[in-house]
Amino acid sequence: MVALLPHAFVLALALSLAATAAPEPMSSDAAPLAWSRCLNLPALGETCVVLSPIATNLTLDVELTASGHVLVNKALEGNKLCVNDKTLLSVLELVCVPCVPVIKAIKIAEGFVPASALSVCLEFFDMTFARSFIAGDSALASDILCWKDSCVYKGF
Repeated sequence: MVALLPHAFVLALALSLAATAAPEPMSSDAAPLAWSRCLNLPALGETCVVLSPIATNLTLDVELTASGHVLVNKALEGNKLCVNDKTLLSVLELVCVPCVPVIKAIKIAEGFVPASALSVCLEFFDMTFARSFIAGDSALASDILCWKDSCVYKGF
């Protein structure tokens, strides 16, 4: 499988940030800093992950967007966040017009669109939650329009 967003991150819970990437402030009014990565996924376009620390409960706020459309924006619970299938289908139909006939064909053949055909999940591992920082690794696992033995994109 192709590696996708396999990046380590460290987010400070105060105003300082030590990270493997240049920090990006979420706003100009002393808000916590965030870690972000973007890449171009076939069919979805520019897909971005933004992680922001939530100091009050030592967790992360996760935002995942595709072509400017929000796929997920919520606090991390556990070590995996998957995009709701209805959200993913609606965004894919907006940003990838040539994908619409393929989606319809899969729906006709299966009666629905299975996760093996279309799914996007953000996984976290080696997480450390300390008093002053949150650190760990993240990876984006994606199956974009997989049918039988072929996919528009499959990566982890």
